[in-house]
Amino acid sequence: MPKQKKEKNMDLWESLPAAFCQTDEFFTIVKTSRFLRLLLHFPENKKEKLLLKDIFYSEEDFNKVKKLLEKKRTVGIKSFLITGDKQKIPVSVFSQPLKKEGEKGYVFYFLDISEKQKIKEELQRKIKDLQTFTEELKKSRTALLNILEDIEEARSLAEAERDKTVAIIENFPEGLAFFDSKNNLVSLNPRACCIISVSPDNLLNKPYKDIKNIVPFNIVKDVFSRKQPKFFKDEIKIDEETILEISAIPVKSAEEKVGTLVVLRDITREKIVEKLKTEFVSIAAHQLRTPLSAIKWSLKMVLDGDLGAISLEQRNFLEKTYQNNERMIRLINDLLNVTRIEEGRFLYDVKECDIIKLIEDVVVLEKTAAEQKKVKIIFKKPKIKLIKARVDREKIFLVFQNLIENAVRYSLPGGKVEVALVKTKKRPEIEVIVKDRGIGIPDKEKNRVFSKFFRGSNAVKTETEGTGLGLYIAKNIVNAHKGKIWFESKKNKGSVFYVTLPVK
Repeated sequence: MPKQKKEKNMDLWESLPAAFCQTDEFFTIVKTSRFLRLLLHFPENKKEKLLLKDIFYSEEDFNKVKKLLEKKRTVGIKSFLITGDKQKIPVSVFSQPLKKEGEKGYVFYFLDISEKQKIKEELQRKIKDLQTFTEELKKSRTALLNILEDIEEARSLAEAERDKTVAIIENFPEGLAFFDSKNNLVSLNPRACCIISVSPDNLLNKPYKDIKNIVPFNIVKDVFSRKQPKFFKDEIKIDEETILEISAIPVKSAEEKVGTLVVLRDITREKIVEKLKTEFVSIAAHQLRTPLSAIKWSLKMVLDGDLGAISLEQRNFLEKTYQNNERMIRLINDLLNVTRIEEGRFLYDVKECDIIKLIEDVVVLEKTAAEQKKVKIIFKKPKIKLIKARVDREKIFLVFQNLIENAVRYSLPGGKVEVALVKTKKRPEIEVIVKDRGIGIPDKEKNRVFSKFFRGSNAVKTETEGTGLGLYIAKNIVNAHKGKIWFESKKNKGSVFYVTLPVK
């Protein structure tokens, strides 16, 4: 071959923008394109001859190409080449026998499919992601359909509950009025309309300020003030034949006020029954007190010897009878006091009284009973020598007598009862404190202490005698004097009762 033509062929191989190589019939590489050397990271000055199998990643890859030649197929197959720095490159291999007279060999063309492989892998990944997303979407759709079914079921249940609640409110035997958080009247059941005798069309959706003068809404104004009480309850006489009990309760949801519920209850019948009961108790007590007083004085005359001498055995028997008669008289007096309280005619003789002297008299009266039980009564007098207050002395005496008597009765032998009188500086009132270290009051029974006929379970076991009226009467006496009474107690640790009374 002329030198000029040979150089021209070499320039052509060097300028081809493709990875080519030429081998002899024994697959020894005799010529490579510049692009192939760049692909395989071969240096430009590389001179040693290579076998074709040396540039394949594995012998298996090389054998695939050989089989392709044996079948005289020129279609490209996927294989892998290895670079000079041992990197694996995916390629498509095309082969063709050398068509040149006097020369035997093959021409191989290598197409770098690295980017194509990356794109394919990325596409496969995205397809996989899309399939995963599709599956998740199917699951989400199924879950959403289930949620919608649950919502529909919950809505049906809510509607059923709403209809049930509306039916209950509409047919409730007591009047119900509901004000929203902005104090607008939004609900009024038929019973409330009947009690008020006003059409609901004239009241609904109106603010409280526009209906506050309507009876009975006029007495619940404190509930709608800024300082809202937790619970409001009062009675009002609508006319000569109707008495209502009105309750107002702030309605909250998650500590947020959502409205106010006003309950109107007709208690006319209960009041009539209560009045009849009170009158019966009053009549019965008066009728019982007369013969009991006669029995008392008859026994007293016998015991004093006015009717002649009696034996020791007779005296013991008559003294027990006298004590039981006294207990009956005290019970009758308590019942009469209860009836007077309920009729609102309890205080008779209100005038200035020395409270220190009054308490001293109570302590002296209870001292004998305390000594019998080996209980010490200590009266801590204030530094002021005289404290006056306008009270019904007989009734206030009864309050302190009851508190000190209970403290002694429920103290353990050898115990101590402390009575203190304090004149407060901030307010014009006095505070009387009666403290014992006795049996105390169980926690679950504390809210019933000032109710009628109540006695604590541990008190009944300690002292079988008692009517359960003492503290009820004491509370009403203190309330009638515009005072307050309360207590602190712990079972088996003792109790402390506090009484405050206004003074000049």
